[in-house]
Amino acid sequence: YIPFATQNANAYSGRFGLPNDLYERFHFGTTKTKYATFDQKRDDFVEGWTPNVYAPCFKESAVDDLASSLKKILSTAMGQEENFLEKLTYRAAPMMKANFYPACKKMSKDQPRLAEHTDVVPMTIMLQDDTKNGLEAQNVHGRWLFVNPPKNALFVMTGDCTEILTNGHYRAAPHKVPYPENVEFSKMECRISLPYFVQMNKNDKLKPLAKFLKINSTEKFKSTTYQDIMHKKMKNLVDTVLMTKINASIKPYKPKTSAKIRIKIRPTNNQRCWAVPRTPALPAMPIA
Repeated sequence: YIPFATQNANAYSGRFGLPNDLYERFHFGTTKTKYATFDQKRDDFVEGWTPNVYAPCFKESAVDDLASSLKKILSTAMGQEENFLEKLTYRAAPMMKANFYPACKKMSKDQPRLAEHTDVVPMTIMLQDDTKNGLEAQNVHGRWLFVNPPKNALFVMTGDCTEILTNGHYRAAPHKVPYPENVEFSKMECRISLPYFVQMNKNDKLKPLAKFLKINSTEKFKSTTYQDIMHKKMKNLVDTVLMTKINASIKPYKPKTSAKIRIKIRPTNNQRCWAVPRTPALPAMPIA
């Protein structure tokens, strides 16, 4: 469970000093143990959990079969063997998130419910409720469009992994959840979305395919791994969340004299010191 207003898609995307997003969420995933489940960790964050346990009334999810079919289609579209993407994803546990955006007031000016970002994964399969204009996505021309699919329809967004593999030919889809404008607070709707993330094997090499280098000889992306990309983005998020907690707990100090005061922050209990010099101060946010 991720508490309300403790995540920051701006920081996740490398944009700092902006407010946290206005939602809470649950993470849940497969009942099967994947090779990568317990191994995705670094010093400053851990990714991967034990397999989910569901009641007997829960059946095997059909979305796994849908994801398998979509991976075959996308692999073929990229000029590869049908099982190309399956080989890159079979050791990684897929993840689904249940996002809840409550009706609430902004905590700061120009605050979205969820800031603009792209997903790291090869693709995301999304189911959302019928909230009108609840999601915006950017097309290849840079224009933002509201995503209002038919009720109970699923739609698919490509992510960073696909953009790297195709050397930018298939772009990762920027998307965001806007804060409703010109709507009375009493009439503001809550929103629920269920994104399913097709994750990639953490250590497999990720670089532009030869086919797309023939289309554009300029290699836009250096060879990397899924874990390296995730680590960079998650570290951005962890840094911002911890700095937000620090700022929220600091009380203003009014010295009795005009003497200059030097404050030296030391890490305690072998923890890292996240309050480093020249770090932009973030708005103090309530931690749920």
